[in-house]
Amino acid sequence: PFELEQVYVEGITKITALDIEYAAELGYRIKHVGVAKVVGAEVEARVHPALLPSQALLANVNGVANAVVVRSDAAGQTLFSGPGAGGMATASSVLGDVVALWRAGESGVGGARSKTRYIEIGEVICSNYLRIPVRDKPGVFAQVANTMSEHDISIEAAIQKEPVTGSAFVDIVIVTHAVAESVMERAVATLREKLGELEVSQGDISRIRIETLE
Repeated sequence: PFELEQVYVEGITKITALDIEYAAELGYRIKHVGVAKVVGAEVEARVHPALLPSQALLANVNGVANAVVVRSDAAGQTLFSGPGAGGMATASSVLGDVVALWRAGESGVGGARSKTRYIEIGEVICSNYLRIPVRDKPGVFAQVANTMSEHDISIEAAIQKEPVTGSAFVDIVIVTHAVAESVMERAVATLREKLGELEVSQGDISRIRIETLE
């Protein structure tokens, strides 16, 4: 039995064109993904936007297509793809759900609770992309790096371009090494506070998880 309420779900409303551009510059594409992993005796299940390496199979599924990538011990990585939108595809999915519900009612299946432990989102470990809009002042990047260091988070890559002519603001973009979600959340909260005290913050910090599909 599958417990939907145990799955962490996040939409795409916070993704911007800037994030898509920076992701491409760093060698990634942003996709809305569902991840399910068996970790020991537990299950990690989550749905959210993620940066995928641009060469990954799943990163190259475009348009209305949906895809499932399965990684197994013997076969390695395999991909199954098909239409995920449009009249016929939607009608097929709805009718499939109706048939599945009817079969469950006929057989008496349903209502059972899974005994599997689902991993809380705060325990999930992954790398992160951060876009930090700030006023272009000396020492701001050092503050970002120091805050990450205080939380034992290593920076793998960074981008800080010159401000556009006539603008006093820049984006600091960093990619971190893998770290627990709860640690990343605390680091971002601390960074927001410090940038606010310096009066250099120019909007909220954008954070997107990085999924390597390993």
